[in-house]
Amino acid sequence: GGTHVPNVVSTVDVYPTVISLLGIDDPKKHDGLDLTQPIPEKRVIYMETLEGLNQFGSAPLLAIREGHDKYIYGPKPEYFDLSTDPYEDNNLLTTQADRAAALHALLESHHDGDLAKASYAQPSEQLSDEDIKLLAALGYVNLNVTTPASFGSLPDPKELLPLFYRAEWAHNRAPGEPAELSVKRLRELVDEHPDFYLA
Repeated sequence: GGTHVPNVVSTVDVYPTVISLLGIDDPKKHDGLDLTQPIPEKRVIYMETLEGLNQFGSAPLLAIREGHDKYIYGPKPEYFDLSTDPYEDNNLLTTQADRAAALHALLESHHDGDLAKASYAQPSEQLSDEDIKLLAALGYVNLNVTTPASFGSLPDPKELLPLFYRAEWAHNRAPGEPAELSVKRLRELVDEHPDFYLA
């Protein structure tokens, strides 16, 4: 309790750490590290998000972090030095192209050389059309964007931030504002951007 681990860690470390703290022997190999043990200085952490794809119809993102360097693969790749730029304001992709290319290659090798394919979750089983429609009705499936073939045409998530903020603004009415006002704002957003899933 109260222990602070100063190293860069990942959510994949939670499981092996908890298992270790509980004294449970788990012989399976995991991507994560037991944080009660010494952590390698030069550790590479891989990241991904499909939230933009599933929620907003934007491109998925893959990323890699090595030390203070962070490279993000997407429609508009980015490279940041987090030691001097923790808020990722200064994209160094062009000014430090060699380092960005090295991180891109490392990320690519982790994903068997196919980042476009790795950007999409591969189905573990085939659902019936009826099951897919039921899940879509509950908001779990975006039927508009599901295949890698459309990757090149999907917007970068950052491009959709203004739309996201407008949708949030529509949902978060001021005290006393009628629900109809939210509906009106959302309808305007849908009229302008009918493929914006969140609205």
